[in-house]
Amino acid sequence: MSGDSKILLGIAGLTVIVIGIVVVGSSASGKPADPVVINRGINVRGPESAPVTLVEFSDFQCPACKSFEPVVEEVINKYSDRLRFVYRHYPLPQHDLAFKAAQASQAADLQGKFWEYKKEVFAIQENLKEGSFEEIAQKLGLDLEKFRNDLNDEKTAKKVQQDLSDARALNLNGTPSFFVNGEKIELDSYQDLLTAVEAKLK
Repeated sequence: MSGDSKILLGIAGLTVIVIGIVVVGSSASGKPADPVVINRGINVRGPESAPVTLVEFSDFQCPACKSFEPVVEEVINKYSDRLRFVYRHYPLPQHDLAFKAAQASQAADLQGKFWEYKKEVFAIQENLKEGSFEEIAQKLGLDLEKFRNDLNDEKTAKKVQQDLSDARALNLNGTPSFFVNGEKIELDSYQDLLTAVEAKLK
């Protein structure tokens, strides 16, 4: 879980209790957040020329992040021609497998399966264990030898570390954290994410 405060989130009659807090983003120095730092993730969906860029800093073991997954997918699918989505890793220290899960997803990305791998990790979040990473890779039909090598490669670790370093530089203290066109958004409900994207599209 990603913080000490409880936020009640609801959409379409669904209510979940998520432990976490989303704060206004800024750099550690208190200056406005640097859009270059925010947007430079490598896991990207949508057209480069899209008028709106949605960035999510997420943790594979964060229950709130999992609960937002269908909402994020809804936004991406609804505005696929006008939205660029950037998924960035922010593995929190209290989640013992979060960093490795992120690294595993980047190993899967080297075989063109990042988004599929991400979906599978969140699907088994409550039962995630060390052996899960290869099990998912096998389920997705990845080359297991290559996956193992890439999972333990310093290069994939560095990709995750870059996202983690940027999250810390932005002074983020919870997951998920969202930016729309470089602006940190505060969320009290799932609907707030859709509203923030639509406001920028207008």
